[in-house]
Amino acid sequence: MAETLAACEAYAGMGAQAVAIVAPFYYKLTPESVYAYFAEIARNSPIDLTLYNIPMFASPIDVPTIRRLAEFPRVVGIKDSSGDLAFMMRMISSIRPVRPDFCFLTGWEAVLAPMLMIGCDGGTHASGNAVPEVTAASTISAAKAITPRP
Repeated sequence: MAETLAACEAYAGMGAQAVAIVAPFYYKLTPESVYAYFAEIARNSPIDLTLYNIPMFASPIDVPTIRRLAEFPRVVGIKDSSGDLAFMMRMISSIRPVRPDFCFLTGWEAVLAPMLMIGCDGGTHASGNAVPEVTAASTISAAKAITPRP
């Protein structure tokens, strides 16, 4: 955890406004341990945090834990790479009523359009690094396609 906080301080010194932090990996932690990890960072980070839930590679962050972490002003959003629409819907319905400013992002390109349809704010995807113009255009097209018309 000390290394993560040191990285937050270094990035803040470079002008970053927020960091994305994945839950610990290798050993699966309990939800309480995941909460303790992120809570300590949220209490001590000089910049905002985006939780990064990638359950196929790291300890998963469940909805009750995300809801508790959303109480920290420094925790501003989550990038979820599970691709699970129902999970995203549960997160949004649990957190948005108490934190309307909380940002929900998907990390899986294949579900971007349906995620936008259920209220996700957007996505951050690996392909955006290789072909940013294509990623931006497809995101705009998806958003326009699902925007209700008057």
